[in-house]
Amino acid sequence: DIIIKDQMACREVLFGIADLLGFSYATRIKDFSEYKIYRNEECDTKNIKADAVIDYGVIEKNWDEMLRFVATIKTAYTPAAVLIPKFINRFDDPIHKGLRELGRVIQTIFILKYIDSLELRQTIERHLEKITFHAKLSKFVQKPRGESEFISYQNREIADACASLLKNCIMAWNWVYLSKIKGTIDIEKILKHGFRPVWEHIRIEN
Repeated sequence: DIIIKDQMACREVLFGIADLLGFSYATRIKDFSEYKIYRNEECDTKNIKADAVIDYGVIEKNWDEMLRFVATIKTAYTPAAVLIPKFINRFDDPIHKGLRELGRVIQTIFILKYIDSLELRQTIERHLEKITFHAKLSKFVQKPRGESEFISYQNREIADACASLLKNCIMAWNWVYLSKIKGTIDIEKILKHGFRPVWEHIRIEN
């Protein structure tokens, strides 16, 4: 129920889209100066200085269209991976404006939780670290291609399937090994804090 991205992927509108889809959007924050805090017009924030006021009128005006946009994704009429990248930079689109204002509400709540909750920050770091390790594993099992090397779509699919098979084999072997030494390590603790896919003990020959 949570989508975690690195700081580079943070957009206010994504907070709004994720919220309407029923997910929590989270991101690693390295520089708080790159983020803005928003407030209600009637809200008096003494301890935290808000950067701007949320325009709820824009949300109300475009609410029906915002719901149609989200319904298109939820019903899989158009895949999110296709629709969102094309939509994300349409700053003058009324739906974008409405989702952006909604996202500002959600983003402000997230930033305050991020500051207050050590557990949330640790969860985000563990998840992003796991993604980094999986990316390194993918690089390990896939043969690098030259810039001029052409690979057909069918061969690329075969190469990707072989890479997935190799990664799964490495992960499966690691689990078999861990199960054999279960009496000497805490498996539950490893799962709780995130299992890192290690591959230094594997050698792949061409």
